[in-house]
Amino acid sequence: MRQRGQAAVELAFVLPLLIFLFLCIFYLGIMFMDYIQYSNAARAAARDISIQVDYTNANPSVKRDQLAEKINNQDSKAIKSYVTPLTSLYSAYWDVMFLDENGDETSEAAKGVEVQITISLERGDLPTVLENLHVIPRALKPIQYKMRMELQS
Repeated sequence: MRQRGQAAVELAFVLPLLIFLFLCIFYLGIMFMDYIQYSNAARAAARDISIQVDYTNANPSVKRDQLAEKINNQDSKAIKSYVTPLTSLYSAYWDVMFLDENGDETSEAAKGVEVQITISLERGDLPTVLENLHVIPRALKPIQYKMRMELQS
């Protein structure tokens, strides 16, 4: 009879810790999945910008500038074409810039040789209990992807 009571007490001590550990592992898996989706989105967006050329226009880099401007303005329609995250725990801030031959930022795609996309992931406020545990990071490592632009002929 005492053995059964002892097992119940041991379970009462260990069960909350196991549940907490399971939920942390579950959350980290979801967080990692979102991070991978944003990483793939950065690569896809960089590729799309690098191959955009409007041959009917006098300035072939106009489409690149337009797409980059939409993404920089956090246009949800343009961004949703690249990613639909699993959760909305983290907010993504996109930044597109063009780099010249020296790796310096340039404002126009026509002068750029590479396109660089940076996605910063930051989370909003959580309930006080979760915030005090410091289990869920406030920001994730920024995702940065560079791609060489196709030549415009």
